[in-house]
Amino acid sequence: MKKLALSLLLASGMLAGTAQAASMNAPGPYIGAGVGLSSFNADGARSVSDHNGMGGDIYGGYRFNKTFAAEVGYARLANSQLRDGDFSGKVRNEMFSVSGLAYAPLNDTLSVFGRAGLAHTAVRGAPQHLHETNAVLGLGTEYDINRQLALRAEVQYLPHFGDSKLSATYVTTGLKYKF
Repeated sequence: MKKLALSLLLASGMLAGTAQAASMNAPGPYIGAGVGLSSFNADGARSVSDHNGMGGDIYGGYRFNKTFAAEVGYARLANSQLRDGDFSGKVRNEMFSVSGLAYAPLNDTLSVFGRAGLAHTAVRGAPQHLHETNAVLGLGTEYDINRQLALRAEVQYLPHFGDSKLSATYVTTGLKYKF
C-alpha cells in the first residue's frame, strides 16, 4: 500500500511538472521592459564620441508556439556626441522595431532565441535628423521564473543606425510578463 501511494505521489508530481513546463512556453501575448548599454560606431567623415551609455526599452509581442513569436518595441538608447562636418553636439538616439523571434528551448525553463526584423532608427539633435529603416539582428536567452514572469538578456545589432555611416550594439536585460 505504501509503495502504491508513493508511486501515485511521484507520478502526480511528474505530471504536474510536465503541465507547468508546457504552460511556460504556451502561446499568448506578453509585454516587457529592460535596461541596457548601447555603443555606437561611425564610418567615414562622421565621428561619435561619448558613445557608450545606458538606455531602456519596452516591448510587446505574441508567442505563437514554443518556437516562434512576433514583437514590436521601442528603445531609447544612450545619448552620444556626434561630429559631422560643421556640426558637433549631443544627440538623442532611439529606435522602433518589428521583429520575428525564433526560440530553441534548452530545458523546461531556459530558452535561447534569435531575432531578425526591421528597425526605424533616429538620431535627433543634429541640424538634420538622421532616420533610417534597416535590419535589426539579435541573440538572447530567457529564463522562466514562473508561468507569468521571465528574465531576458539580449544583444541587438543595428548595422545602420540613423544612416549608413553609423552602427549600434545594444546589450539589454529585463523582465517579461506573459498574460
